Amino acid sequence: MHYVIGDVHGCYDEMMALLQKIEEQDEDAAIYFVGDFVDRGPQVDKVLQWCMENVTADGKYQAVRGNHEEMVLEWYAEWLNWWEEGGFHHPQQEPMPETRYDFSKWADGMDILSPQKLKPYMDFLDSLPYDKALTIESSWGNRVTFRIVHAFYEYAVVSIKEQHHSNIWKRIEYGNHASDEIMVHGHTPTLDINYIYWGLKDTKPGMVSYRQNDINVDGGCVFAKDFPMYPAMLCAIRLEDLEEIYAYTVEERFMQRSPNGTKDANQQQRLEKYVTKHLQYESVCRNMLLQKLGHPDYVLAKNGKEEHVPGNPLYREDMEVTFRRNGEQLQGTIEIVNAYGVFEDRGQPYYDILANVSGTYILYKGVPESDILYF
Repeated sequence: MHYVIGDVHGCYDEMMALLQKIEEQDEDAAIYFVGDFVDRGPQVDKVLQWCMENVTADGKYQAVRGNHEEMVLEWYAEWLNWWEEGGFHHPQQEPMPETRYDFSKWADGMDILSPQKLKPYMDFLDSLPYDKALTIESSWGNRVTFRIVHAFYEYAVVSIKEQHHSNIWKRIEYGNHASDEIMVHGHTPTLDINYIYWGLKDTKPGMVSYRQNDINVDGGCVFAKDFPMYPAMLCAIRLEDLEEIYAYTVEERFMQRSPNGTKDANQQQRLEKYVTKHLQYESVCRNMLLQKLGHPDYVLAKNGKEEHVPGNPLYREDMEVTFRRNGEQLQGTIEIVNAYGVFEDRGQPYYDILANVSGTYILYKGVPESDILYF
């Protein structure tokens, strides 16, 4: 099966524990990383060396490029120019360029600060693509396309430069409303306050979280010490059935921040609060994705009609519906189902509906579910 792992950022121990957890249950697992292997974390050297030895373009372990890999490549171009102009031999004349974060310090500690030694690492980072499209068969027989990218994928027609910039830098907290593909990404940790705000019921801070046609696998593992109120996991998702995989249980992760590994009272209280606030609700967006994958609990056929499951939008894409708009009753086809929390009224789903009005097709955006009369 196919698995996607979030931003590693030098968290080597967590990465190895997670890989072991996945491969113990699925020795043939195909594993994809969303980039950001380097910077910030405690063992960038070990993570980078493992990637050099294991990550390939089409093998068992694959990856896309993150913004931190891009920043390292930009630094390397500047550093190489500095080297060739003699900066290494005359450090008093020109200080050595440093990376925005800590990669140059790691490179110095790894004794690879020379053109010959750095080049294989830079060639590897430069070989990472900006995105990967993956069409698979779900556990329930549906063909589904996933777009694996570090940050965001532009479905509009844009230049390659703009596409690549969005792929590694753009932060979108409200999901993918432009395509039927399911975007799987990292970049914005799910414990980020703005990300949480845009989807309170669809966010588990520090764990895999969901938006419309969107799965965020960056649990902010490297920020664990800064966010003791959240688990801050290194996250993985299995694409065939949206099973979430973590190296540790939520309780274990909370207690890792306790003194000497004991069940510290403060952490126990934080754990209980987190479970109550974030783990007792089903994600509406996740349920929509399971419906797309064909999960029988979310797509129940009876007498040729779909049975509505509480918590899911009542209507689906391609349904012919009658709806009300500005006091007029119209008929049209649902083009896009927007999950809860997208428009002004956060209590219900909204729909984009294409209607033929006197021979002209008009796309009515943001029709609330309460304005759909019947289908």
